[in-house]
Amino acid sequence: MTGSWTPKATWHRVHGDCKSSTGGTWHLEIMETSDGKYKVKVVGTSKQDKYDLEYSSQPSFETIVSDLKSKV
Repeated sequence: MTGSWTPKATWHRVHGDCKSSTGGTWHLEIMETSDGKYKVKVVGTSKQDKYDLEYSSQPSFETIVSDLKSKV
């Protein structure tokens, strides 16, 4: 997955992350942590609607989608 990882340890909201097809209900945020791991979260309108993933190396978009599908 490509994106701006600067500054590290800061959540970055992904642009063009299918907001229109979900009616703005869900969005994707990514972060490279200060120790070099990658965190991904999909957040819904409710604070209870949240899925977190963590990777030891930079994940591909396909990996994120696959992991989310298995988690949901």
